[in-house]
Amino acid sequence: MRDISTLPGQTLQSETQGGNFYFLKANLVSIYGGDIPSGMSLAGKAYSQGVAFNYYDAGSSWDGMVSSAGWNRKFVMLGSNMTFDAAGVPTSGDIEAMVFMNVHEHVLVGADQLEGVSAADFYQAWTSSSLADDTAFINSIFEADEPDDDEEDSVVEGTSAAETLTGDAEDNVINGNGGNDTISGGAGNDSLNGGSGRDKLRGEAGSDDLQGGGGNDKLWGGRGNDNLGGGGGKDKLWGGAGNDKLDGGGGKDKLWGGGGKDDLSGGGGKDKLWGGRGSDTLDGGAGNDVLIGGKGGDTFIFSSSADKIKDFDTEQTGELIDLSNADGIGSFRDLIANHAADTRDGVLITDGSDSLLLEGVTTAELQADDFLF
Repeated sequence: MRDISTLPGQTLQSETQGGNFYFLKANLVSIYGGDIPSGMSLAGKAYSQGVAFNYYDAGSSWDGMVSSAGWNRKFVMLGSNMTFDAAGVPTSGDIEAMVFMNVHEHVLVGADQLEGVSAADFYQAWTSSSLADDTAFINSIFEADEPDDDEEDSVVEGTSAAETLTGDAEDNVINGNGGNDTISGGAGNDSLNGGSGRDKLRGEAGSDDLQGGGGNDKLWGGRGNDNLGGGGGKDKLWGGAGNDKLDGGGGKDKLWGGGGKDDLSGGGGKDKLWGGRGSDTLDGGAGNDVLIGGKGGDTFIFSSSADKIKDFDTEQTGELIDLSNADGIGSFRDLIANHAADTRDGVLITDGSDSLLLEGVTTAELQADDFLF
């Protein structure tokens, strides 16, 4: 539901609730319902079906717009697939907009983009003499527009055996628990948890969260902005399309970002990280790691232990080395004078017992704008 009211402090809900709908029926002057040949445009959408109820409201005569025909207000409902009785009142179909207008068809209060409002329910209330029926119909309009707070994701629980578990188009939570499981999320934003065992998790479409758990797992994010965690074991993580976040966790892991702007973290162990296409961030974490940025301007994080970058490109726009974790290196001048040395394999940057090797690069090629401090 989208409010399109123009009167300050008033909405469709305030205008219709509290007996006002019953007042409208009691002061009815005329009805025109059916196809609207010229179409009526509300908030940019033109409608061809609807009904206009002309009624008199003495309390609004102050605006100088009282019609010579004896009415000064118009209640309009517009929608689709409508049928009408002999008087022009809609008996079936979908109501998509409800507005109160003055005689010049200027919207005073109202809303469009209504969902789940039935013309049949309106007809029952309109033809009833009960105020309770009116109130029930009006309340149903706003209840239909409220989100279902009790709606929960579909949850699937595996067992200790090896299983194949597959989600549907909804947002699924699938827990493999024990066993060597194969889990696919399907469409939707899914949460997949492998549990113990050597599991294979595929997020597929949607922005998914995949957690391998214990064991040597394989995780594929698929399409969407996914979050992948290997957990314990020697894991392999593929981000796929989208801006993904990959964390190898403990163990000797391999991470591939794929397309998009990915964030790769090796965690503990001797890991190997490939950024792939896009401007990625690679952080080996603890352990002696190998970092390969791939295409695009990537950011490499200096971390603990001895890491190496296989493809640092000083000519690539946006290619950076983040030395903010190197407490002993304060500036580019300090770096070149005290912490960078040319070796047979490339430039070796050291900070205490931690180091980072830039393979195939010389100190002469480095510039201040290659680094973050």
